[in-house]
Amino acid sequence: LAAMGKCSLSPRSHAISSFWWSAVNLGCVIWGVTEKLRWTPFHQEMQCETPPPMAIRLSKLSLPSPLAEAMFMPPGTAPFGLYTKMTTRVKCSNPGQAGVIMRAAGSVTELLSPNMSDVAVGGYGLPYSSMGQTKLAKDAHFASGGGQGEMVMETQIAQPMADVLASLSPAATMTGYSPSYTRSSQTVETCASVFGLTTCQEANTEQFCGSYGGSCFAEVLDAAGQPLVPPQVEPAICGYTRSLCGKEADVLRQMTPEALGIKVLDSVPCPVATGLPNGTMCNVISAPGIDASTRAPKALEPAMELTPEAQAAQEELLAQAEAALGSMIWGTIIANACFLVLNLSLGFVCCRRHRRARASANQTSNQAEAQAPAPTLLTHPAPGDEATAEKKEAANAAVEVEDAIASV
Repeated sequence: LAAMGKCSLSPRSHAISSFWWSAVNLGCVIWGVTEKLRWTPFHQEMQCETPPPMAIRLSKLSLPSPLAEAMFMPPGTAPFGLYTKMTTRVKCSNPGQAGVIMRAAGSVTELLSPNMSDVAVGGYGLPYSSMGQTKLAKDAHFASGGGQGEMVMETQIAQPMADVLASLSPAATMTGYSPSYTRSSQTVETCASVFGLTTCQEANTEQFCGSYGGSCFAEVLDAAGQPLVPPQVEPAICGYTRSLCGKEADVLRQMTPEALGIKVLDSVPCPVATGLPNGTMCNVISAPGIDASTRAPKALEPAMELTPEAQAAQEELLAQAEAALGSMIWGTIIANACFLVLNLSLGFVCCRRHRRARASANQTSNQAEAQAPAPTLLTHPAPGDEATAEKKEAANAAVEVEDAIASV
């Protein structure tokens, strides 16, 4: 409004200024529309390779004599129990518009073994015992717009012999599966760019997950971690189902074998090798993570799902973030669209005033030239004529003086 008030003082310069700012506003509107399209859809999940099935090979189990012979294993050496290391590599790409960095510092997953005595009486397996940890070996970077990276996860299993023997309970043998849990803490940094301004936020999230697992046969690996040729298998403990993740109370309440895909196909007498009394019946099951004929582990896709409560909480957070970003982008578009109309209007008004002022000035100049009188000789006497007139006046005065004397 102040600029419109000054428009009459310098309409031409203000018209040029208004049209220039209109171009700037138009550019900002186009930029805002481009940003909105770039952020649609707002959230896109990471695209990762299917992780390989995880198998804890019992060849790493060390038991003393005569317990080892009773389980058809060679006697081991101290420390007795299950102690081993595993490395898992998963490549992912990030199709979203926010860069993601998974920090190794502060990211750890604790592997929990349930109390099978509590499970046998219908409990959740409390209290848990720790059987190891999984950590990120290094930070995993995933740039926005399709950036690719790799997560390298190192798992350290350290389960004393007492916990191992407790997990090999008759109840787990008869049912054909047993629950397992993890408690993870993960630090993730996300960086987003809007209108050229980049902001980063680091957050630490905690999650409790549960799944079912049991015995399987895994390929024997060489010193380099590659399967032997020709292939050989050995007893192992594998995951049978995907993980159900969320808050601990929700996971324990909703986690059931049927919900995660375990089916009991038949019930047969337990093998002698289990050490159970004759006539004890064991379940024959099928599960998504195990081959029914070979008992070999299978990759699970998806490997994890959220509880309805955790899914709702995640969707709410995403909706809030999307609303905040949308407000920023739409506010920029609407504000610049309004200024575009205002500056265009001001530019046309000032341009029209400038043209009217020029036309009025030209008309006044033409009228002044038309009313001016034409120059004449009398109006502008020559210098010689003025001298002659003075001489005539002097001569006339002399004649009058002489006449006056003669009359006297």
